[in-house]
Amino acid sequence: SAKAAKKKSRAKKKPAVVEPLTCGVCEAMVQVIQAEVRKKENDTTTLDLRWGLTAEVKEGKARRLGKVIPYKRSELLAVEVMEHVCDSMKDFGVYKGVTGESQLISLSRLGAFEDHTMNREDVRKELKGTERQCEELVDTHTSQITSAIRDDLNHTQFVDTICYGQSGAVCGTARRVCQPGSYS
Repeated sequence: SAKAAKKKSRAKKKPAVVEPLTCGVCEAMVQVIQAEVRKKENDTTTLDLRWGLTAEVKEGKARRLGKVIPYKRSELLAVEVMEHVCDSMKDFGVYKGVTGESQLISLSRLGAFEDHTMNREDVRKELKGTERQCEELVDTHTSQITSAIRDDLNHTQFVDTICYGQSGAVCGTARRVCQPGSYS
């Protein structure tokens, strides 16, 4: 029993393997979330979270308790975006143009990567499971996504918060100088 406990503790200390495709799904998910939030950037709608009246009446008027927040930074927007973000994964495909590598790319950008032996349907067929990976990421990082939207993080900060930095993060604990599949 003591040996089994030691094996378990050693197994927990092993570093997580970074899957480039899952990392790509994470980064694509953040890209889609930010695109949806940007659509609401000029929205002037507010959410009135005030309710009830105070016991204090000044000058014949009762004050309301609570606050009014902009919709574009609200938890409601975050929930609405997270409900539909994984539907957007059908706009991405797995590209295997680099030997030994799989990359997640936007199908609208496929022309830049396309060689004459590939077409959109071949790339789309390789996409099995990315929507499910996206759903798992959203479920796992709901509070971080909500906080990132509320705090209006820029793209790099948002990606670092969701995909990197934490123990067991899908893209590892730190960014690499040259990401898998990058052409620098």
